[in-house]
Amino acid sequence: MQKTPRLAETNAAGTSPADFNRRGESHMAAYEYDKAIGDFDQAIEQQPDFATALGTRARAYYYLGQWDRGLADADRAIALDATAADYFLTRGSCLSDKDQYDQPIKSFDRALELRPSAAGVTNARGMIFCIKGEYDRALQDFGRTIAFHPDDPSAHQYSAWVELKLGRLDPAKAEFGAAIRLAPGTRSLSMAATWSRTAWETGRLRRAISPQRARSRPRSK
Repeated sequence: MQKTPRLAETNAAGTSPADFNRRGESHMAAYEYDKAIGDFDQAIEQQPDFATALGTRARAYYYLGQWDRGLADADRAIALDATAADYFLTRGSCLSDKDQYDQPIKSFDRALELRPSAAGVTNARGMIFCIKGEYDRALQDFGRTIAFHPDDPSAHQYSAWVELKLGRLDPAKAEFGAAIRLAPGTRSLSMAATWSRTAWETGRLRRAISPQRARSRPRSK
């Protein structure tokens, strides 16, 4: 059952845990993760059962590549509030980057039980399935993201790579094309470069397997 702790009183300096948490969130939005952690430290020092601050500090540690610390904070946050999908997403992400692939799937499963439409979770779980070589399950997850969020270019891009990995070239082209159409600004340039490489690979592969070329090869004796 979710615990709802009472926020601690404002300290002598006039800054409450909620104030530190809000300031930390602002630093997170500005990608200033070290500064954000400093503010979350203050909030948690004053109020050790502040699940929101713990959960967001876990995410900051994850972004900084400090996965053990992120995992520890995510576990503490989940112990205080097991209804927040974000905490399970962060937990699974930390485990993934520690090269542990079965445990994160369980965390992502729980996150999706709590928030079925979470694109970040389905994409993350799909990437784990890719690493494990379970490509059909990966495509199911990316397809689920697209069903809930048709304008998400990332899911199309991931799907394209899986289709290419499976040798299904036309679906790969279609997915890369969708990703490029949807991706705004500089991101589209990166995807366009990816698409150029893929188009070349597709052409090369098609030439290599074309029936005409196959017939023209000398047969082994």
